[in-house]
Amino acid sequence: MAPSLMMGMALLAPAHAESLNFAVIGPMSGDNAVYGVALQRGTQLAAKQINAAGGVNGDQMELEFLDTQCQATQAASAAAKIAADPDVFAVIGDVCSSASLAAMPIFYRAGLTQVSGSSTSPKITEVVRDNGYDNFARVIPSDSQQAGKMVDLATKVLGKKRIAILYASDDFGQQIYGYQQLAIEASGAELVAAETYTPTQTKNFTPQLTNIASAKPDVLLIDGYYNDAGAAVSQLARSGLGDITIINSAGVDQADYIKLGGEATEGSYVFTYYNPGSPLEANRAFVQAFEAEYGEKPNEQAAYGYEIPFIYKLAIEQGATRETLAETVRGISFDGPTGTTRFDENGDVLGKSGAVMVVKDGQFVVDLDLTQAVNR
Repeated sequence: MAPSLMMGMALLAPAHAESLNFAVIGPMSGDNAVYGVALQRGTQLAAKQINAAGGVNGDQMELEFLDTQCQATQAASAAAKIAADPDVFAVIGDVCSSASLAAMPIFYRAGLTQVSGSSTSPKITEVVRDNGYDNFARVIPSDSQQAGKMVDLATKVLGKKRIAILYASDDFGQQIYGYQQLAIEASGAELVAAETYTPTQTKNFTPQLTNIASAKPDVLLIDGYYNDAGAAVSQLARSGLGDITIINSAGVDQADYIKLGGEATEGSYVFTYYNPGSPLEANRAFVQAFEAEYGEKPNEQAAYGYEIPFIYKLAIEQGATRETLAETVRGISFDGPTGTTRFDENGDVLGKSGAVMVVKDGQFVVDLDLTQAVNR
Protein backbone atom coordinates (compact mmCIF):
# COMPACT_ATOMS: atom_id res chain seq x y z
CA MET A 1 0.00 0.00 0.00
CA ALA A 2 1.53 3.31 -1.03
CA PRO A 3 2.32 5.68 1.85
CA SER A 4 0.84 9.14 2.12
CA LEU A 5 -2.13 8.24 -0.08
CA MET A 6 -5.78 8.33 0.92
CA MET A 7 -6.65 5.00 2.47
CA GLY A 8 -10.31 5.25 1.55
CA MET A 9 -13.51 6.73 2.84
CA ALA A 10 -15.39 5.57 5.90
CA LEU A 11 -18.99 6.04 6.86
CA LEU A 12 -20.20 7.72 3.69
CA ALA A 13 -23.12 10.07 4.19
CA PRO A 14 -26.56 9.23 2.80
CA ALA A 15 -27.58 11.10 -0.32
CA HIS A 16 -30.06 13.26 1.58
CA ALA A 17 -27.50 14.60 4.06
CA GLU A 18 -24.62 17.05 3.89
CA SER A 19 -21.26 15.84 5.13
CA LEU A 20 -18.40 17.08 7.27
CA ASN A 21 -15.04 15.74 6.10
CA PHE A 22 -12.21 14.99 8.54
CA ALA A 23 -8.74 13.75 7.62
CA VAL A 24 -7.24 11.08 9.87
CA ILE A 25 -3.46 10.69 9.57
CA GLY A 26 -1.33 7.94 11.06
CA PRO A 27 0.74 4.83 10.35
CA MET A 28 -1.76 2.65 8.51
CA SER A 29 1.05 0.44 7.19
CA GLY A 30 4.66 -0.30 8.10
CA ASP A 31 6.30 -1.17 11.41
CA ASN A 32 3.97 1.02 13.48
CA ALA A 33 0.73 0.10 11.71
CA VAL A 34 -0.75 -1.40 14.88
CA TYR A 35 -1.01 2.14 16.28
CA GLY A 36 -2.59 3.54 13.13
CA VAL A 37 -5.10 0.72 12.86
CA ALA A 38 -6.14 1.31 16.47
CA LEU A 39 -6.58 5.03 15.74
CA GLN A 40 -8.59 4.16 12.64
CA ARG A 41 -10.87 1.81 14.58
CA GLY A 42 -11.44 4.27 17.40
CA THR A 43 -12.32 7.15 15.08
CA GLN A 44 -14.50 4.94 12.88
CA LEU A 45 -16.51 3.75 15.87
CA ALA A 46 -17.00 7.31 17.05
CA ALA A 47 -18.12 8.51 13.61
CA LYS A 48 -20.48 5.55 13.29
CA GLN A 49 -22.10 6.38 16.62
CA ILE A 50 -22.29 10.10 15.81
CA ASN A 51 -23.88 9.48 12.43
CA ALA A 52 -26.37 6.95 13.84
CA ALA A 53 -27.46 9.58 16.37
CA GLY A 54 -28.16 12.18 13.67
CA GLY A 55 -24.70 13.43 12.85
CA VAL A 56 -23.33 16.88 13.63
CA ASN A 57 -26.13 19.44 13.42
CA GLY A 58 -27.74 17.06 10.94
CA ASP A 59 -24.60 16.61 8.83
CA GLN A 60 -22.95 13.21 8.56
CA MET A 61 -19.29 12.77 9.52
CA GLU A 62 -16.93 11.38 6.87
CA LEU A 63 -13.39 10.23 7.60
CA GLU A 64 -10.53 10.12 5.12
CA PHE A 65 -7.53 8.01 6.18
CA LEU A 66 -4.02 8.89 5.04
CA ASP A 67 -0.98 6.75 5.72
CA THR A 68 2.14 8.44 7.13
CA GLN A 69 3.95 5.34 8.46
CA CYS A 70 5.10 7.55 11.38
CA GLN A 71 7.66 9.14 9.04
CA ALA A 72 8.20 12.89 8.98
CA THR A 73 8.60 13.14 5.21
CA GLN A 74 5.43 11.19 4.53
CA ALA A 75 3.55 13.13 7.19
CA ALA A 76 4.52 16.40 5.53
CA SER A 77 3.39 15.03 2.15
CA ALA A 78 0.04 13.92 3.59
CA ALA A 79 -0.40 17.30 5.28
CA ALA A 80 0.19 19.10 1.98
CA LYS A 81 -2.49 16.97 0.30
CA ILE A 82 -4.94 17.73 3.08
CA ALA A 83 -4.15 21.44 3.13
CA ALA A 84 -4.87 21.63 -0.61
CA ASP A 85 -8.37 20.19 -0.14
CA PRO A 86 -10.88 22.90 0.87
CA ASP A 87 -13.46 20.25 1.79
CA VAL A 88 -11.45 19.00 4.79
CA PHE A 89 -12.93 20.54 7.94
CA ALA A 90 -10.23 19.44 10.41
CA VAL A 91 -7.53 16.84 11.10
CA ILE A 92 -7.18 13.93 13.54
CA GLY A 93 -3.64 12.70 14.25
CA ASP A 94 -0.80 11.99 13.80
CA VAL A 95 0.29 9.15 16.08
CA CYS A 96 4.08 9.55 16.33
CA SER A 97 5.43 12.87 17.56
CA SER A 98 7.97 13.26 14.74
CA ALA A 99 5.16 12.94 12.20
CA SER A 100 2.97 15.45 14.01
CA LEU A 101 5.84 17.92 14.26
CA ALA A 102 6.45 17.68 10.51
CA ALA A 103 2.79 18.31 9.70
CA MET A 104 2.05 21.06 12.21
CA PRO A 105 3.43 24.07 10.28
CA ILE A 106 1.59 23.00 7.13
CA PHE A 107 -1.74 22.75 8.91
CA TYR A 108 -1.09 26.06 10.67
CA ARG A 109 -0.49 27.89 7.41
CA ALA A 110 -3.63 26.28 5.97
CA GLY A 111 -5.74 27.33 8.96
CA LEU A 112 -6.68 23.73 9.73
CA THR A 113 -7.32 22.51 13.26
CA GLN A 114 -5.25 19.45 14.25
CA VAL A 115 -5.98 17.32 17.33
CA SER A 116 -3.72 14.38 18.17
CA GLY A 117 -4.56 11.47 20.43
CA SER A 118 -1.11 9.88 20.51
CA SER A 119 1.73 12.38 20.00
CA THR A 120 3.21 12.78 23.47
CA SER A 121 6.61 14.44 23.02
CA PRO A 122 7.17 17.49 25.28
CA LYS A 123 8.86 19.10 22.27
CA ILE A 124 5.38 19.64 20.82
CA THR A 125 4.55 22.03 23.67
CA GLU A 126 7.72 24.00 22.96
CA VAL A 127 7.02 24.17 19.22
CA VAL A 128 3.41 25.22 19.77
CA ARG A 129 4.41 27.93 22.24
CA ASP A 130 7.39 29.23 20.27
CA ASN A 131 5.57 29.36 16.93
CA GLY A 132 2.09 30.35 18.06
CA TYR A 133 0.49 27.17 16.65
CA ASP A 134 -2.89 27.88 18.19
CA ASN A 135 -4.51 25.41 15.78
CA PHE A 136 -3.05 22.35 17.57
CA ALA A 137 -4.25 20.40 20.60
CA ARG A 138 -3.73 16.90 21.99
CA VAL A 139 -6.04 14.86 24.19
CA ILE A 140 -3.21 12.69 25.58
CA PRO A 141 -0.77 14.01 28.21
CA SER A 142 2.78 15.06 27.45
CA ASP A 143 5.63 12.69 28.23
CA SER A 144 6.94 15.24 30.70
CA GLN A 145 4.32 13.60 32.97
CA GLN A 146 5.04 10.02 31.93
CA ALA A 147 8.77 10.42 32.52
CA GLY A 148 8.24 11.32 36.15
CA LYS A 149 5.67 8.57 36.68
CA MET A 150 8.03 5.91 35.33
CA VAL A 151 10.79 7.12 37.63
CA ASP A 152 8.38 7.26 40.58
CA LEU A 153 7.31 3.69 39.88
CA ALA A 154 10.94 2.59 39.83
CA THR A 155 12.12 4.50 42.89
CA LYS A 156 9.27 5.39 45.25
CA VAL A 157 7.10 2.33 44.62
CA LEU A 158 9.50 -0.47 43.69
CA GLY A 159 12.45 0.84 45.71
CA LYS A 160 15.03 0.78 42.91
CA LYS A 161 18.12 2.98 43.18
CA ARG A 162 20.32 2.18 40.16
CA ILE A 163 18.50 3.09 36.96
CA ALA A 164 19.41 2.35 33.34
CA ILE A 165 17.56 3.70 30.31
CA LEU A 166 17.26 2.38 26.74
CA TYR A 167 15.62 5.03 24.58
CA ALA A 168 14.61 5.54 20.96
CA SER A 169 16.62 8.13 19.03
CA ASP A 170 13.54 9.97 17.69
CA ASP A 171 11.74 13.01 19.16
CA PHE A 172 9.67 10.85 21.50
CA GLY A 173 12.63 8.92 22.90
CA GLN A 174 14.99 11.86 23.29
CA GLN A 175 12.42 14.03 25.00
CA ILE A 176 11.21 11.48 27.52
CA TYR A 177 14.81 10.52 28.27
CA GLY A 178 15.63 14.15 29.04
CA TYR A 179 12.75 14.46 31.48
CA GLN A 180 13.65 11.14 33.10
CA GLN A 181 17.15 12.44 33.77
CA LEU A 182 15.66 15.37 35.68
CA ALA A 183 13.27 13.10 37.61
CA ILE A 184 16.06 10.68 38.56
CA GLU A 185 18.21 13.53 39.84
CA ALA A 186 15.31 14.86 41.90
CA SER A 187 14.55 11.40 43.32
CA GLY A 188 18.02 10.85 44.73
CA ALA A 189 18.47 7.69 42.65
CA GLU A 190 21.35 7.22 40.22
CA LEU A 191 21.31 6.99 36.43
CA VAL A 192 24.05 4.39 35.92
CA ALA A 193 23.70 3.82 32.16
CA ALA A 194 21.85 5.16 29.13
CA GLU A 195 21.86 3.73 25.61
CA THR A 196 19.95 4.69 22.49
CA TYR A 197 18.77 2.86 19.38
CA THR A 198 17.13 3.61 16.03
CA PRO A 199 13.42 2.75 16.18
CA THR A 200 12.29 -0.04 13.80
CA GLN A 201 15.85 -0.28 12.43
CA THR A 202 17.84 -1.67 15.35
CA LYS A 203 17.37 -5.43 15.58
CA ASN A 204 20.38 -6.46 17.65
CA PHE A 205 20.26 -4.77 21.05
CA THR A 206 23.09 -6.84 22.51
CA PRO A 207 25.73 -4.06 22.36
CA GLN A 208 23.50 -1.58 24.19
CA LEU A 209 22.26 -4.13 26.71
CA THR A 210 25.76 -5.45 27.39
CA ASN A 211 26.96 -1.92 28.15
CA ILE A 212 23.99 -1.46 30.45
CA ALA A 213 24.67 -4.76 32.22
CA SER A 214 28.23 -3.69 33.01
CA ALA A 215 26.82 -0.79 35.06
CA LYS A 216 24.87 -3.21 37.28
CA PRO A 217 21.48 -1.44 37.34
CA ASP A 218 18.53 -2.81 39.29
CA VAL A 219 15.88 -1.45 36.89
CA LEU A 220 15.74 -0.73 33.15
CA LEU A 221 13.42 1.89 31.68
CA ILE A 222 12.65 1.30 27.99
CA ASP A 223 11.43 4.36 26.09
CA GLY A 224 10.23 3.13 22.74
CA TYR A 225 7.69 1.13 20.80
CA TYR A 226 6.21 -2.33 21.29
CA ASN A 227 8.21 -4.01 18.50
CA ASP A 228 11.55 -2.59 19.63
CA ALA A 229 10.81 -3.22 23.31
CA GLY A 230 9.82 -6.82 22.60
CA ALA A 231 13.01 -7.46 20.65
CA ALA A 232 15.16 -5.83 23.33
CA VAL A 233 13.55 -7.75 26.20
CA SER A 234 14.03 -11.03 24.31
CA GLN A 235 17.78 -10.33 24.31
CA LEU A 236 18.13 -9.50 28.01
CA ALA A 237 19.30 -12.90 29.19
CA ARG A 238 22.19 -13.23 26.75
CA SER A 239 23.28 -9.71 27.67
CA GLY A 240 23.51 -10.45 31.39
CA LEU A 241 20.26 -8.71 32.39
CA GLY A 242 17.94 -11.68 32.69
CA ASP A 243 16.56 -10.83 36.15
CA ILE A 244 16.30 -7.06 35.87
CA THR A 245 13.03 -5.18 36.47
CA ILE A 246 11.66 -3.69 33.25
CA ILE A 247 9.43 -0.58 33.01
CA ASN A 248 8.21 0.26 29.51
CA SER A 249 6.83 3.54 28.23
CA ALA A 250 3.26 3.99 27.02
CA GLY A 251 2.36 2.33 23.73
CA VAL A 252 4.11 -0.95 24.51
CA ASP A 253 0.85 -2.53 25.69
CA GLN A 254 0.42 -4.44 22.43
CA ALA A 255 0.05 -8.21 22.11
CA ASP A 256 3.08 -8.33 19.80
CA TYR A 257 5.31 -7.05 22.62
CA ILE A 258 4.63 -10.27 24.50
CA LYS A 259 4.85 -12.32 21.31
CA LEU A 260 8.23 -10.86 20.38
CA GLY A 261 9.65 -10.83 23.90
CA GLY A 262 8.31 -14.22 24.95
CA GLU A 263 8.74 -15.38 28.53
CA ALA A 264 11.16 -12.53 29.20
CA THR A 265 8.22 -10.10 29.21
CA GLU A 266 6.57 -11.85 32.17
CA GLY A 267 6.49 -9.50 35.14
CA SER A 268 7.52 -6.46 33.14
CA TYR A 269 5.66 -3.19 33.59
CA VAL A 270 4.10 -0.78 31.10
CA PHE A 271 3.06 2.74 31.98
CA THR A 272 -0.02 3.59 29.93
CA TYR A 273 -2.21 6.65 29.56
CA TYR A 274 -5.34 4.50 29.25
CA ASN A 275 -6.90 1.94 31.56
CA PRO A 276 -9.42 -0.24 29.67
CA GLY A 277 -10.74 -1.42 33.03
CA SER A 278 -11.55 2.08 34.25
CA PRO A 279 -14.96 2.19 36.02
CA LEU A 280 -15.92 5.47 34.32
CA GLU A 281 -19.34 5.08 32.71
CA ALA A 282 -18.06 6.55 29.44
CA ASN A 283 -15.25 4.01 29.38
CA ARG A 284 -17.45 1.01 30.12
CA ALA A 285 -19.78 1.98 27.27
CA PHE A 286 -16.84 2.54 24.92
CA VAL A 287 -15.16 -0.79 25.73
CA GLN A 288 -18.44 -2.67 25.27
CA ALA A 289 -19.08 -1.01 21.90
CA PHE A 290 -15.49 -1.50 20.74
CA GLU A 291 -15.46 -5.19 21.65
CA ALA A 292 -18.80 -5.69 19.88
CA GLU A 293 -17.47 -3.96 16.76
CA TYR A 294 -13.95 -5.42 16.56
CA GLY A 295 -13.86 -8.47 18.83
CA GLU A 296 -11.03 -7.19 21.04
CA LYS A 297 -10.34 -4.73 23.83
CA PRO A 298 -9.36 -1.19 22.84
CA ASN A 299 -5.90 0.17 23.53
CA GLU A 300 -4.56 3.65 24.17
CA GLN A 301 -4.60 4.82 20.54
CA ALA A 302 -8.16 3.57 20.03
CA ALA A 303 -9.48 5.23 23.18
CA TYR A 304 -7.93 8.64 22.62
CA GLY A 305 -8.72 8.54 18.91
CA TYR A 306 -12.35 7.74 19.73
CA GLU A 307 -12.68 10.93 21.75
CA ILE A 308 -11.55 13.37 19.05
CA PRO A 309 -14.60 13.14 16.73
CA PHE A 310 -16.86 13.77 19.72
CA ILE A 311 -14.79 16.81 20.73
CA TYR A 312 -15.07 18.19 17.20
CA LYS A 313 -18.81 17.48 17.24
CA LEU A 314 -19.25 19.34 20.51
CA ALA A 315 -17.26 22.33 19.24
CA ILE A 316 -19.25 22.56 16.00
CA GLU A 317 -22.51 22.32 17.89
CA GLN A 318 -21.30 25.26 19.97
CA GLY A 319 -21.09 27.27 16.77
CA ALA A 320 -17.51 26.68 15.60
CA THR A 321 -16.73 27.18 11.92
CA ARG A 322 -13.72 25.83 10.07
CA GLU A 323 -11.94 29.10 10.90
CA THR A 324 -12.90 29.24 14.60
CA LEU A 325 -12.77 25.52 15.37
CA ALA A 326 -9.37 25.50 17.07
CA GLU A 327 -10.29 28.29 19.47
CA THR A 328 -13.56 26.57 20.36
CA VAL A 329 -11.87 23.19 20.82
CA ARG A 330 -9.42 24.67 23.31
CA GLY A 331 -12.38 25.82 25.42
CA ILE A 332 -14.09 22.42 25.40
CA SER A 333 -14.73 20.22 28.41
CA PHE A 334 -15.52 16.65 27.35
CA ASP A 335 -16.03 13.52 29.45
CA GLY A 336 -14.83 10.43 27.58
CA PRO A 337 -13.29 7.01 28.15
CA THR A 338 -9.95 8.46 29.30
CA GLY A 339 -11.50 11.01 31.66
CA THR A 340 -12.28 14.70 31.35
CA THR A 341 -10.58 16.54 28.50
CA ARG A 342 -9.76 20.21 28.98
CA PHE A 343 -6.90 22.14 27.40
CA ASP A 344 -4.40 24.74 28.54
CA GLU A 345 -3.12 27.71 26.55
CA ASN A 346 -0.71 25.47 24.60
CA GLY A 347 -3.35 22.90 23.64
CA ASP A 348 -2.04 20.39 26.19
CA VAL A 349 -4.62 18.33 28.05
CA LEU A 350 -5.08 19.00 31.75
CA GLY A 351 -5.56 16.66 34.67
CA LYS A 352 -5.35 13.21 33.08
CA SER A 353 -3.39 10.44 34.80
CA GLY A 354 -2.02 7.12 33.70
CA ALA A 355 -2.13 3.49 34.77
CA VAL A 356 0.43 0.77 35.41
CA MET A 357 0.09 -2.55 33.62
CA VAL A 358 2.05 -5.70 34.36
CA VAL A 359 2.43 -8.79 32.18
CA LYS A 360 0.91 -11.75 34.03
CA ASP A 361 0.53 -15.17 32.43
CA GLY A 362 1.13 -13.66 29.02
CA GLN A 363 -1.53 -10.94 29.38
CA PHE A 364 -1.52 -7.23 30.22
CA VAL A 365 -3.23 -6.61 33.55
CA VAL A 366 -3.78 -3.22 35.18
CA ASP A 367 -2.24 -3.20 38.66
CA LEU A 368 -4.58 -0.97 40.64
CA ASP A 369 -2.32 -0.70 43.69
CA LEU A 370 0.66 0.43 41.62
CA THR A 371 -1.56 2.78 39.61
CA GLN A 372 -2.82 4.45 42.77
CA ALA A 373 0.71 4.66 44.16
CA VAL A 374 2.20 6.47 41.15
CA ASN A 375 -0.78 8.84 40.86
CA ARG A 376 -0.65 10.03 44.47
